[in-house]
Amino acid sequence: MSDMRLWDDNPTGVDLLGFASIVDTVVATLEIPYLDPVTIGIAAPWGGGKSTVLRLLHKELDGRDGYRVIRLDPWEFDDQFDVRGGVIGEVLQDILSAYGAQEGLPEKINGLLERVSWSRVAVSMARGSLVAQSEDLVEALTPRSKSDARSLAGFREEFACLLRDLTQLKRLVVLVDDLDRCLPDAVMATLEAIKLFLSVEKVAFVLAADQDMVRESIAASLDATGRGERFAHRYLEKIVQVPLSLPRIGADEAATFITLLLSAHQCSPEHYTRLVEHAQQRRAAGQSPVLSDLQSLPWQPDGASLALASRLATGLSADRSGSPRSIKRFLNAFALRTRIAESQGISIDPSVIVKLMLLEDSPGKDFETLVKLQDVPRSELLEHWQAWGKGERDDRPDQVSEASRHSAASEPDLTTAPIGPYLSLAASLVSLTSPVRPSRTGAARSRK
Repeated sequence: MSDMRLWDDNPTGVDLLGFASIVDTVVATLEIPYLDPVTIGIAAPWGGGKSTVLRLLHKELDGRDGYRVIRLDPWEFDDQFDVRGGVIGEVLQDILSAYGAQEGLPEKINGLLERVSWSRVAVSMARGSLVAQSEDLVEALTPRSKSDARSLAGFREEFACLLRDLTQLKRLVVLVDDLDRCLPDAVMATLEAIKLFLSVEKVAFVLAADQDMVRESIAASLDATGRGERFAHRYLEKIVQVPLSLPRIGADEAATFITLLLSAHQCSPEHYTRLVEHAQQRRAAGQSPVLSDLQSLPWQPDGASLALASRLATGLSADRSGSPRSIKRFLNAFALRTRIAESQGISIDPSVIVKLMLLEDSPGKDFETLVKLQDVPRSELLEHWQAWGKGERDDRPDQVSEASRHSAASEPDLTTAPIGPYLSLAASLVSLTSPVRPSRTGAARSRK
């Protein structure tokens, strides 16, 4: 039985998608002296590579002279009642850990943390999360002047002064990830922390999120005011000065990405590094296709992997092929389906499984049609279907959709493949009715 290869959903520190130009653009923006402070928004749908860009950016900036990089994930905060205080506290604690040896700095930061702590107490009491004597409640909620150490009113001025005194610090870069996973109130609290308290000279924020979802969260949070939808666009534009959208992955780039994913399991780490570097160099030089001129490398992907990657890249729907996460999910589903088929004695070429899975994943009922037919009428339909797809016949079979023409014309040829046992297996996995259940006997018979 073949080894099963699966891919995780974690962001990577290796650029497989040509994000280097995005990272370079963000770094160049951070170095513009008159954009201070600045908030950069990196927008893409879920699974579009935002977290990977942040990781690559962190890798690029980490250790750079005068730069300090902080990564925040507000949706992971333990205290969801006061996300604003959590964001501010995380930034202060990181500065303390990095520059705590500077004389007088711990006292200044502890003073700012005290302001945050009193604010958190007030928030918790107001929400009923803390039980207190009435005089304590009154004390915590009493409005205070800027000079009062228990007020956030003077926080921004003190924070700006603290950073000015850190002469060795040129840029504090705060990377905020997964903002679009937060509940609406948490989204608003994070944006408030950025705009009202932390956006001072030397500070830059990079927000990675699906901006449509963030706007919806702003609108939902402000809905009670009667100005949610009208206000959401302007509010986010006020926060983000430099919006940057990640490009969608085209078919060629998707094929490259899939080939690199497959290659990671097929060669040594040294050979894989050379392959990735080769792809990066060709991208930087504007050369296409990216995975070409591989003869000088000590290892190169075989024809089967390249063909499989190309088939997947062209077969996946536009929204799925443009998402690295969706590509990985499909590859994982393919690996699991292949392993299940092998464990049941079903011998079938991987490219056939891919073609049938893509058909199964399409919005029409073409896959269901194949599943429900007996062997002889299915063979007749496949011959007619593929001849129509390739333009050899003008009449489309009544049982299939117009949208299936491209699939019908593509390789591999299903008329010669023993797909019956696999279709029965697939039908059982997706709760479709099949005329024949898969069996080891039937599978063995199909291989003869």
